[in-house]
Amino acid sequence: MSRQLLLVRSRGSDYALDASHVREITSRLPATRLPGAGPEVIGLVNVRGQLLPVIDLARCLGGSAVSDGEGELVIVTFEGRTFGLLVDEVRDTIQSADEPSGSELLRGQGPGGLIREVGHFGEAVVLEVDVRELAAQSLA
Repeated sequence: MSRQLLLVRSRGSDYALDASHVREITSRLPATRLPGAGPEVIGLVNVRGQLLPVIDLARCLGGSAVSDGEGELVIVTFEGRTFGLLVDEVRDTIQSADEPSGSELLRGQGPGGLIREVGHFGEAVVLEVDVRELAAQSLA
């Protein structure tokens, strides 16, 4: 059995998101900063009348922020929560086998345990982000 993943790039690294949680992909929208929010939270954006918090994926994973005016928004819905993830670019969709790949030793690694799996796409190492943990840590 395999899963479909959305491959994104943020600050020179490749990440994957479970495509079953992706609602849509859009250009970066102007955000209103939220007082008291962590540095990884860009702010709120209006997507067709719905206000959504936006998280800078690279910032959550210990990298530098995406430059102002750049990037794309991946709108994610998970367990009744909808939010945007700011990335530099959306690259592709890939299939991932649910078979162990030797990456279980790295599960839960990265800042805050946000890495779900590690794999590869061509020559690139791809880190699958745990969307549940990302939402729990950034939008608590």
